Amino acid sequence: TDAAAFRKALFSIFGERELPPIRTSDSHDMITAWKASPQTRKAYDALFENMPGTEIKYIERVLEKTCNANTPIHQKAFAIVTCENLLNPDLPDIIGKERIIKPLLPIFEEQLKNNNLHREDNLSTEGEVEDEEDYPFTIDDE
Repeated sequence: TDAAAFRKALFSIFGERELPPIRTSDSHDMITAWKASPQTRKAYDALFENMPGTEIKYIERVLEKTCNANTPIHQKAFAIVTCENLLNPDLPDIIGKERIIKPLLPIFEEQLKNNNLHREDNLSTEGEVEDEEDYPFTIDDE
């Protein structure tokens, strides 16, 4: 799936040393520990920052590896949300839920149009309901 490609690109950009691998089939406890790890937190904090020695943000590199000039803007926004949700320590899962993903898509679409990618600090991600339906695009293992 597209989400799997975004996830694969994210892990390749950070590398195993900087961001240990995790799979959707891993236990809830393993996912919780992975999200709480210093490496995951560091990757989350760096996602919208420039890569060392470049003017390219980590999230922009994900887009470079997974998208092209013909990729619709909503698909690029979905890539950003997928990576953001995967690393977000405030979200208990690594598979995005529709109520979390849907409101973020137009925000990142607008940022892409304005060439100004950044994390929205005022968005609430707390209180995710465990039994919500998964968004049709999930982070699948290959």
